[in-house]
Amino acid sequence: MTEIITGTDAIRQALKARSKDSRAVNIARDVGISSQLLNNFLDGKNNLSPEILNALTTEIWHGHALYDAETDRLVSANREPPKAFATIRPEPFNADAHPSYHVAPAGAWSQFSGVKGLPPQAYRKPPGWAD
Repeated sequence: MTEIITGTDAIRQALKARSKDSRAVNIARDVGISSQLLNNFLDGKNNLSPEILNALTTEIWHGHALYDAETDRLVSANREPPKAFATIRPEPFNADAHPSYHVAPAGAWSQFSGVKGLPPQAYRKPPGWAD
């Protein structure tokens, strides 16, 4: 497999993958170029104008990428900065604002401080089991 270095190479590789069936011919028709011109581009015999390369990029990547002619690279069509998933956070809980919430007095739990649990019992096997 060849290493993709430029945006033109990436477009050429994507079109080669689509040229095995008639999808490349349909893309050429949608962009407005002849299939012979597209086949010559796939074989590396000619170069296409930046406008046609941008149209091919938009068609192949469904508008999610654009061709930058100055750097010969593909760039994302999404120019907005990324947003966090959850940017709205609820206000901190205020117990005074909720009348149904009552704070237990500090001494209310002191009566349970002496609970140690149930006393241990000897394990008894069920009837019919050997000791």
